[in-house]
Amino acid sequence: MPLLIRHRLAVAVVLALVLSAISAVGAPSAEVESKRARLASLRSELASLDRQAADAAVAHNRALDHLGLIRGRLRRANVDIAVVRRDHRLAQRRLAARLSAAYRHSPPTILSVVLSSGSVSSILAASDAIRRVSELDAQLITTVRAKQRHLTGLRGQLVRDRGAAAAQLTTAQSRRSEVNGLIAHRRAALALADRDLRQALARERQRLARMAAEKSTPHSRLPVRQATTVSSTGGAPPAGGGQGRVFPIAGPTQFSDDWLAARAGGRLHEGIDLFATRGTPAVAIADGTLFRVGWNRLGGWRLWLRDNAGTEYYYAHLESFATTTREGARVAAGSVIGYVGDSGDAKGTSPHVHFEVHPGGGGPVRPYPLVAGLPRV
Repeated sequence: MPLLIRHRLAVAVVLALVLSAISAVGAPSAEVESKRARLASLRSELASLDRQAADAAVAHNRALDHLGLIRGRLRRANVDIAVVRRDHRLAQRRLAARLSAAYRHSPPTILSVVLSSGSVSSILAASDAIRRVSELDAQLITTVRAKQRHLTGLRGQLVRDRGAAAAQLTTAQSRRSEVNGLIAHRRAALALADRDLRQALARERQRLARMAAEKSTPHSRLPVRQATTVSSTGGAPPAGGGQGRVFPIAGPTQFSDDWLAARAGGRLHEGIDLFATRGTPAVAIADGTLFRVGWNRLGGWRLWLRDNAGTEYYYAHLESFATTTREGARVAAGSVIGYVGDSGDAKGTSPHVHFEVHPGGGGPVRPYPLVAGLPRV
């Protein structure tokens, strides 16, 4: 065989061995790829369930608020009915007393008026007075009875509404329990999948090391690629850091992942609480526009910020606003928009800002992964 041909064959054999080694060393095993895909699928399912949990919590809070509103209206209707019944009884007693007095002391007749006064104007005045008194008595009784019928009908409707609202709350609570059960199941599955992937990666590292040792030759020594590591379980990875966002409180802050935690009156927490000293500046988390700047019963002094991507952030229980904070104002990330307080239904609690995140202006999502990774100003 000519020397050139033998040389080319030798090169071809070495190249084939190198390519085979590179393929074996560089490509993860099917087991690792399968477990990675399983982990990614579970994380995606868990993120979807977190969104469903948020929707269920919002529905629960709305149903609870609606039921409370109807109960308040029913209490007021019952009070009004009691007042009308009292007025009805008073009107009846007044009419009965008037009739009794008229029976004991007959009202003046037209003849007696003529004989006593001899005046036509006196006759007309007495007749008109008798007529007006009778009409007022009749009108009062009619008005009270009509009001009583209206309030009784209103109470019946409110009782039906209360039943419907209670059923809505039960449905919302059932849905929330169902989603929470699914989340617990998926978190357990995610922990197992994470453990399995770590074990598979360890086996993969050992396999690659063995194959690299077996395939290495004096002419070619191939490096072993380090296996990819995975983060620990616990839901979606943190979304914080970068993207021009900053931590929403400019000062020492304490907070925990208390999203969807139970609150007074049976409500569920749709955000997280950022605790800081009263008066600590609250800053814009991102460049954006302020809206709904003002006061409400639950949030106290509160505002919303919509960033340039359409995500909306809610700040509540502020002590006060910054002088530049107003409806429609444009703000830059890190600019002061208010100050930590305890206004609204948080009065008397430790000063904090209730903070929510609403991607695309929709329902709330778990804020902790975002907030925990943000840089401080």
